[in-house]
Amino acid sequence: CAASMARTEQADMNGRTVPDIMAAIDAILAAPAPIAVDPPVLQPAGLYLELTGEDIRRRAFMIEGEELCLRPDMTVPACRSALSLPLWTQPFAVRYRGQVFRRLGDQGAGGDEFEQIGAEWFAPPAAKSDEAIVLATALEACRIVNVDPVVRLGDVALFKAVVESAGFSP
Repeated sequence: CAASMARTEQADMNGRTVPDIMAAIDAILAAPAPIAVDPPVLQPAGLYLELTGEDIRRRAFMIEGEELCLRPDMTVPACRSALSLPLWTQPFAVRYRGQVFRRLGDQGAGGDEFEQIGAEWFAPPAAKSDEAIVLATALEACRIVNVDPVVRLGDVALFKAVVESAGFSP
């Protein structure tokens, strides 16, 4: 569950600025993901190269002989921060909000720096994760920013949980 927005003070149709919208999304994420992580801006570049390939080298801001980079997204650093938490005996979630830096080329009107917000859910192998909460949280965040998402569920158990939580009978 993540969203990215360019830093701007322009208002949307409801008069909300990007900081207003980001604060609203953060408030939604705070209940299911009460732990906020703020990973360092400098990240090991090798991890991104392994996960996304050489394409990231062209878009990332590499420094220190290409050993480090400015974080091109928040997901990997948030997960790395979660690894240091002593919570792995039960399901837990972390949320994050911060600047990310990557060259967007012609695609991004917001430039090379923008704010990303999101949450990551974790569960040890023996624990049951509640994907329905993740989906409901993501849908609520979409509602706040007036986005109509398209949802495709490939997990029968998740589909059943969504149907049951909506109050539909089988």
